[in-house]
Amino acid sequence: ASANLAYDRGVMITVGLDTGTDIIFEVVNGNGIHGADALKNFDKDSFNNFFGRVSQRITDFLRVGAFGYLGKEKITSSSMTDSEQEILMWGPDLTLGNDILELNCQYIYRKDSFVKDIKTEGLLAELIYMPKGDESKWYIVGLYNMVDSDIESLKYQTAVFHTGYLFRRNIRMVAEYKYDFERKYNTF
Repeated sequence: ASANLAYDRGVMITVGLDTGTDIIFEVVNGNGIHGADALKNFDKDSFNNFFGRVSQRITDFLRVGAFGYLGKEKITSSSMTDSEQEILMWGPDLTLGNDILELNCQYIYRKDSFVKDIKTEGLLAELIYMPKGDESKWYIVGLYNMVDSDIESLKYQTAVFHTGYLFRRNIRMVAEYKYDFERKYNTF
């Protein structure tokens, strides 16, 4: 299951309303760039995939949103005839804070329907501290990531502590510590 959104091509429409509502809608064509086929085509099917997100500012310190992705891709395998895989992703997100301290949280549910349904869930929580807001020379970030999946190799759970100092606009010194709850030997 790829659904690699990094290189999909398509059209995006974004609307920001005076009510504090942001709306995003995308139609993308592609399965991400992997390798070209024998005819040097990167996109191996003609399916269009759809993404949408709605976000609403509730107060100056709180924004809530929800997103969804619905797609299909053609799977070609040497051991099987061509078949289709359907991908569904959705979830809520939340931002709480101000210019100095901000908490971002997101939950994602994903279901891949191929030979059998494969379910994956993810959670992200990020806390950012910038003592002088956008004018801060230094900052601290705490990050928690969790992925739970029917595919054992996709399970993932980490916590990251990151701090940085901005010397110039494009010169930054950073230090980061990552703790991997699933694979203790990956901690650094």
